Amino acid sequence: MECRRSSLARVTTKAPIQRGLTQVEVLVIVAVLAILVGLVVPWLANARSKTNRVTCNGHMKVVGLAFRIFATDHAGRLPYELNSEQGGTQEISSDPSRIWQQFTILSNEISTPLILKCPSDGDRQRLNGFAGFTNNRYLSYFLRLGADTEDPRSILAGDRNLVLNGRSLSNEVLAVGTNAILGFDRRIHNQEGNIGLADGSVQQVSSDRFPELFKDDRTKDARPFTLLVP
Repeated sequence: MECRRSSLARVTTKAPIQRGLTQVEVLVIVAVLAILVGLVVPWLANARSKTNRVTCNGHMKVVGLAFRIFATDHAGRLPYELNSEQGGTQEISSDPSRIWQQFTILSNEISTPLILKCPSDGDRQRLNGFAGFTNNRYLSYFLRLGADTEDPRSILAGDRNLVLNGRSLSNEVLAVGTNAILGFDRRIHNQEGNIGLADGSVQQVSSDRFPELFKDDRTKDARPFTLLVP
């Protein structure tokens, strides 16, 4: 019996001692995680911004097509060129509080008001049906009065984050002179924007590129260039 007990005592081993992380190791792990977050979060934000820009571009194409369909059905004239009896919006074209109606008159062609909101425009609200579309807070796009539907280079509409001679525009109707300097501020696409042309195409334009596009439009003829900015 003594011999067996002694044998068992010899084969018994100690359990391994489990050691927790030291304070230094914890700090290293936290620092590594912070670095990873710092790298990933800006990348995700940039990817989301690009996705929103592409979606906005698609919205502008739908808007441009809607205006072209309207013009085709009305002898080449746009809504603001026709009075209400002719199915247009001419009477309200100088009212900045009713800019939304220049777009909702195209509800048959646009089909959903979600098209009229840029996904990057945090100051505008989403709306699923046209029945509640009764003001500018659901509208992300400006409209240009005087667009030439026969000229593919003519500016028709675009993102509302406009700057005129250094001043951000909002809720106004104003005539733009030939020497004006147009651009974009940071409200939507970080000093960039989508511009819809009269042929239904859309250009992604920076503030540096906008003056050139504007000049090209203004040198063609003497058609008015009036902006309706919601």
